[in-house]
Amino acid sequence: MALEAQLATIALYGINGRLAFYDRHGAALLWVTRNFDPVGPLRASMRDILAGQQGGLFRSIRTPWT
Repeated sequence: MALEAQLATIALYGINGRLAFYDRHGAALLWVTRNFDPVGPLRASMRDILAGQQGGLFRSIRTPWT
């Protein structure tokens, strides 16, 4: 299991690259984001992550930065 803490936007090729890397190594990938609002407007990078994770995305509610 790999955790990706995605704190900034990421291009689709970056998302696909990470997914392919972990897949080649037999690891499941869990994305964790900050400031993700599942009912608000989504950035393209969040839509791309959601699509690759079949809608599974977690967000941190409290961080040292907030």
